[in-house]
Amino acid sequence: MNDARFAGGVALAALVLVSGCAGAEGASARDAGKYLAMGPGPYASLKLDGARLSGPESDVLKTPDGYRGRLRGALVDLRAADGRITGSVGSGHTDLHYEPLADGLLLQGIFAGELSRLELGPDHLAGRIGTATFDLLRADSRTLHFETRDRQGWIDLPAVLLSYPVDDQAVWLVLLLARS
Repeated sequence: MNDARFAGGVALAALVLVSGCAGAEGASARDAGKYLAMGPGPYASLKLDGARLSGPESDVLKTPDGYRGRLRGALVDLRAADGRITGSVGSGHTDLHYEPLADGLLLQGIFAGELSRLELGPDHLAGRIGTATFDLLRADSRTLHFETRDRQGWIDLPAVLLSYPVDDQAVWLVLLLARS
């Protein structure tokens, strides 16, 4: 009798494990292309999903009148319209101008109080946003995977970024890459 209960318990545990794994696979498939990842080193991943950017110490929401929340602990209060992002991140002022390029985006001005210029092109991601500096080459034309010239570092931008209108692309790109 005890052997039958033990076997039944093992079967139930196996069913729960298989069901849990299937649910996890479904969740990751739904979320594919929504995450920022960087390497090497410890860097907190951020998820871009609809009108929200979230991750450790980060939760920024797009509202009808702007983008508000926290990014890596810093307060965010931004607005984007007519080729310009204005507001503040942390204690620094932001006034960035952005311009869509044939195959990318150019941003220049002040971000979080720091002089900034960033270009996302068809084959590169280069420049500076706040205190973060980038000089990366696109490693795969089908994805937003970029690598440093020595291939020691890399960034995967969320693929969903390109599905947003240009105003949102500009703000989300800056917030994804900023160290704040």
